[in-house]
Amino acid sequence: MSSAAIAPIALGAGLIGTAVSAAGAYESGQAQSAASAYQAQVVFAVEKLADVYNEARPLLPLHWQEIARNKGLLTLNPDLDAYTNGAEKLLLITARFDRRLIGYFLWVTAPHPHYKHVLTAQEDLHFLLPEYRRGLTGYNLLKAARDAAVAKGAKLLAVREKVGHEHPALWKRLGFAPTDIVYTYAAVKG
Repeated sequence: MSSAAIAPIALGAGLIGTAVSAAGAYESGQAQSAASAYQAQVVFAVEKLADVYNEARPLLPLHWQEIARNKGLLTLNPDLDAYTNGAEKLLLITARFDRRLIGYFLWVTAPHPHYKHVLTAQEDLHFLLPEYRRGLTGYNLLKAARDAAVAKGAKLLAVREKVGHEHPALWKRLGFAPTDIVYTYAAVKG
């Protein structure tokens, strides 16, 4: 983990105000509700992809294995140059349990190409380790991501989910509404 400061995300009940200082040490805050010890130990923060990427690398194959379609064509091969060159457009929200990276949500922010006065946040990917998908951890990661994008100035947020891995009730609870259906075509089967 980088020694750079991590911007904590202040959310509602059930989360604690925990941040990483410039020295990299966790500073615990008070729980804002009677959340379980498990919930209270999950920390959501905005971090830079460059600072987190090496730590996230072990999660990427797990994420890919779970949700990727057309695995023969879409082998795990991130274009790090594209992410590096567009770093100012990226908004990464991390989920950590006892300092360990357990999940992430990555937005790509940019003005809408049809409505340039509207800053958008397009979900690039989101993942939470399966053993942490209980209670409100997944919901709180999505809420932290939504709130961070809005705090950055995004006025229109869009997320996509793989068929078979949908969680519409969570999105609706967070104020999202279904608007598009995305179809893909793989010219090479696999």
